[in-house]
Amino acid sequence: MQDAAKKLKATRPTTVNLAWAVDKQLQIVDDKELLIKAKFSAIKKLAQEIADEDAAFCKKIGKYGISIIEEISSRKNGDTVNIFTHCNAGWLAFVDYASAAAPIYKAHNKGIKVHVRVDETRSRNQGARLTAWEIG
Repeated sequence: MQDAAKKLKATRPTTVNLAWAVDKQLQIVDDKELLIKAKFSAIKKLAQEIADEDAAFCKKIGKYGISIIEEISSRKNGDTVNIFTHCNAGWLAFVDYASAAAPIYKAHNKGIKVHVRVDETRSRNQGARLTAWEIG
């Protein structure tokens, strides 16, 4: 499990919450007091808790972000709101909801005109391309 955890974290070294979640799971794996069956149950429970918390946080980003977009749209008399995101801010990077793209989806659903620019620091623009594909 330690080797698998190292490999997983190495695939996305800048993804802080991935490393955090892997390390939380390793605490259960390394617990000498737990029997194997109990470890599997605890690992599954923790994974569900992490997923639920992530979805709740992303919902909050959408809730608070849409109010900002609505205010900008109102000031612009309904004209297009320009939004800039970085890396993958969409559904594929999160559980059930997007992070920075959550308010963009809400704005779209409310009929607010948005134009989204996406950038990336990694080679091949992986995250930016994913977000652009998702938003498209």
